[in-house]
Amino acid sequence: MLQKTLSVWLCFSLCTIAYAQDTFLVKGAVFNANTLLPIDGASISGSDLFSITSSSGHFTFKNVKQGVYSLTVSSMGYTPKVVSIDVCPELKELVIYLEESTTNLDEVELHGKSKKGNSWKPLWYPLMFLKNF
Repeated sequence: MLQKTLSVWLCFSLCTIAYAQDTFLVKGAVFNANTLLPIDGASISGSDLFSITSSSGHFTFKNVKQGVYSLTVSSMGYTPKVVSIDVCPELKELVIYLEESTTNLDEVELHGKSKKGNSWKPLWYPLMFLKNF
């Protein structure tokens, strides 16, 4: 009798543990904060999570366990953004907006050899302000 009771208790415990480890599907999209256009190729990463946005700006994480996650969203030409999400049954689709960033370069120094000699001479080229570099 004791053995049957222990077997039933063990089975119930294992079923409860398996049920407690439900996983969720996390969906979202990344957009340009100024133009509201989707951002293709943005990376979304967190602890054990990684995705790249599609041409429509959408991404998906499958089999995510319930809990709080910190995600870093980045794309070339945009300021990276860190968002915190609480994965639970009530989680709705995420919508993330990235701000455009600019990097200004003052000059680039190029070294090369001339046909008349082997000496290195710097060549200075001022660059225009580069946007989305």
